[in-house]
Amino acid sequence: MVKGYTQTLEQVLGSVLVLTILITLFTPRPTTNLQLSALGFNCMKDLDNKGLLRYYAVNNLINDLNNSFQSCLAAFNYDFKVCFTTDCNGSLPTNKDIFLSSYFIAGDSDFKPRLINLWVWLK
Repeated sequence: MVKGYTQTLEQVLGSVLVLTILITLFTPRPTTNLQLSALGFNCMKDLDNKGLLRYYAVNNLINDLNNSFQSCLAAFNYDFKVCFTTDCNGSLPTNKDIFLSSYFIAGDSDFKPRLINLWVWLK
């Protein structure tokens, strides 16, 4: 009789343990500030690694740059600006937490410095 209670208790504890693990693994985690901040930078770094960021910025191809950001940041709102100086502001909402990523490029064969500011916020 005691053996039956022990087996039942083991099965209940095992089921609770399995459910706890499944809930922990499949619960979506919210996006943190650090992740949002790094997302913009990684998007620009990826474009730079492909040779596109520098090309778009130096040749003032804003629409192409916007399309690249759109595919990279599809789940977020963003604004960006390509600047010649460090005084570089965008048109941003006032009621959101906004995360800035900056990327500085200097051109390929000639020195044409550009600062690219990318602001990202949740929809």
